[in-house]
Amino acid sequence: MADRIPSWDCNPLRRQGEFDCAVDSPGSWLFCALDLRTAADRIDWQRSPIRESERSLGLCSVYRMLMGMSMEALLKGILIAQGKQILDKGKLKNDFTTHDLSKLAHSADPSALTFSPDEIKILQNLTPYILWAGKYPMPRLANDLIVKGHSSPEIGLERELWDRLYEYLARVGWVSKGHGRRLYFNGQTGSTLDT
Repeated sequence: MADRIPSWDCNPLRRQGEFDCAVDSPGSWLFCALDLRTAADRIDWQRSPIRESERSLGLCSVYRMLMGMSMEALLKGILIAQGKQILDKGKLKNDFTTHDLSKLAHSADPSALTFSPDEIKILQNLTPYILWAGKYPMPRLANDLIVKGHSSPEIGLERELWDRLYEYLARVGWVSKGHGRRLYFNGQTGSTLDT
């Protein structure tokens, strides 16, 4: 019989250490964003339309959900890199757990990262796909119902915004190595103990 994999319950200090590293690691969010974007690219309705043998009518809504979730991860990583405190008494703050992409964008430091009205509109259009339109046939309330769809110009703007957010986070972000040590993506080294 195979050995059981030890659960986090067996080592709460390790669990807390892993949690603390993730809290101080914009890179964790960048890697999640990359995974979500890769998944979205695999089902991109423009590049990979549904085949006749497939039972789906289309994957546009799921594509938009994954792109929105990927943007959310980038924005949250950016907020951490910009020094936003995301914990309150060991728990994620409510304003950090939002899926409202335009709200997250407006939380970013405007001296370092600004958003055009068109980019805010893209983020507003993606938010319902994260909340419901990418996974359910309808929202909780009739007033939240949207017409599901996507246009070629919109997909281009989404990709451009994603690339811009990714490049920014890759330039300013890091992966926490624990004990205040950081590994920066841009080649610099550092420690929170040094600053």
